[in-house]
Amino acid sequence: MADNFTGNPGSGGQTFGSDEISGVHFPRSKLIIGEDGVNDGDVSLTNPLPVEQVQVGTLGIPVQEFLKNGGNVEANGDYSGGAVDFTYAPGAGEQVRIHSGVITIYDSAVGDPTKYGFLAALTNGIQIYVKNGGGVVQQLMGGEDIKTLYHWERLGCGVNIGSSGKVWVGVFEFHEKIRLDGDDGEYLAVTVNDDLTGLDGHTFYVAGHREDSRR
Repeated sequence: MADNFTGNPGSGGQTFGSDEISGVHFPRSKLIIGEDGVNDGDVSLTNPLPVEQVQVGTLGIPVQEFLKNGGNVEANGDYSGGAVDFTYAPGAGEQVRIHSGVITIYDSAVGDPTKYGFLAALTNGIQIYVKNGGGVVQQLMGGEDIKTLYHWERLGCGVNIGSSGKVWVGVFEFHEKIRLDGDDGEYLAVTVNDDLTGLDGHTFYVAGHREDSRR
């Protein structure tokens, strides 16, 4: 059989375009553009099908920030008199997703997992939250009070101890990216509430990306 077929062939009907495959005619069609009731012509090279490219929630500018308290990145003061937050907050109009973080401890010896650096296990521990102006939105890391290096490791930190035995670096990834909405005043907070003055260095660092649009 050949391509195309005639409608009502006994009366000399119109010929319809088709693609004949194994004895079956599959209709051929042409695209026509236009709103309801309007024919703007057949689609062709000179009259292409109109399309619009839309980007929703695409990956934007990388975010890499130290968490700070009053401009200070080192969390090695005496916070036993009251809890203190080291924070990162996106700006107004920004929506950021945090996917990973790094904890660095520098001390005279950092290899004992039952201690925090060279300090004894912390009394109150460290907590990680998403907060806004109204308080806690979500407590992260399973609500764990982090009191020793082992607690960081138990939460999935990949650990590296420097060759000098004085630097402990823990790297972790959030299983589900943490979304912070700057318009809602949301921020990431690491809360400390112990005397950490015995640590030579102690920082929190996060990485993620800024969304190009809301979703």
